[in-house]
Amino acid sequence: FATLLLQLVCSDEAVSEIRMAAAVALKNFIRKNWMEVCEIFTLYAQRFEEEINPFMQNIIQAVWQLVVQTGNETRFDGMVCSALEFLSIICQKNHYESYFVGEGVLQTIAQDVCVKNLHLRQEDLEMFEDEPIEYMKKDIEGTDTCTRRRGAIDLVRALCRKFEERLVPVLAQLVQSLCSDGDWIKLDVVYCLVTAIASKTETAKSGATSTSQLINVADYYAGQVRGHLSANIDDMPILKADALKFVVTFRNQLPAEVLVEVIQAADRLLTSRFTILHKYAAFAVDKLLLVKEPNSTSVEAIQTGMFRMLLEKVVVAELASLQNMTTLEDKRIIAIGVANMLADATNYVG
Repeated sequence: FATLLLQLVCSDEAVSEIRMAAAVALKNFIRKNWMEVCEIFTLYAQRFEEEINPFMQNIIQAVWQLVVQTGNETRFDGMVCSALEFLSIICQKNHYESYFVGEGVLQTIAQDVCVKNLHLRQEDLEMFEDEPIEYMKKDIEGTDTCTRRRGAIDLVRALCRKFEERLVPVLAQLVQSLCSDGDWIKLDVVYCLVTAIASKTETAKSGATSTSQLINVADYYAGQVRGHLSANIDDMPILKADALKFVVTFRNQLPAEVLVEVIQAADRLLTSRFTILHKYAAFAVDKLLLVKEPNSTSVEAIQTGMFRMLLEKVVVAELASLQNMTTLEDKRIIAIGVANMLADATNYVG
């Protein structure tokens, strides 16, 4: 259908009215199928660069404007994700570098494309409270379906790989502006931006494996993250989840004393009224337990902190509950469980 419309538009034999009608129909068709169109643009940019190159400047501008002008309704998510993926791929190619270094271009992309799509929506907030498992899957584990936030983070990382020295000062100004009024929704966006800038490469197993020299994650922890983790356990739960995820991501770059501090904070969050924070706390403890550093003293400090928490919060609590057990079988089960935990902890600590 699109091919037929294109032939009519380009035909010299068709009367002007038909060509005009075909052009309008083709424009409407593209609008309704922007997701597929962006995927085609991405494919051509990767495999048929020479053929698409003469049209690329107009294509980039069209896709860019598409993201800027599209609302945040969920029905547009697929289209926006495809557009963000296209921009992420194109911006890293040397051939198209000139399209991104013009005056104000990076500023506009950062603010009107990236930051815009990093904001949580009402649906996300409802999922955080009502469907914590699904929220965590999207936030931590990732799913096969792209989200606007993940697409925007990928675009920030792609731009930083190519234009780090130009882009980081722009993003730093945005971060400062977002932090200025203390709005937790904006602070949530800041976590995304700082993580995207600082983490050049990362894996699920190790977290960040290489970081930007322009961002000091330890300073950001001291200035923002520590305050969010030490605040009332039921205040601003999304920021607490962000803080735990931040520490997990940069666990190999942060000093051991910080990790022990976070483990203690995670322990406190286990009593929060927000069930999802229990899951984030467990996720953080699980990852921090596996941190290995060349400095054996650091490892020992982490393990000692965990062992102390295990004794205080699990073993001692369960031993006290033995008084309320009425049957020998109940007491035996608890005693075996406590013994197994002590044995495992002792083996781990050595």
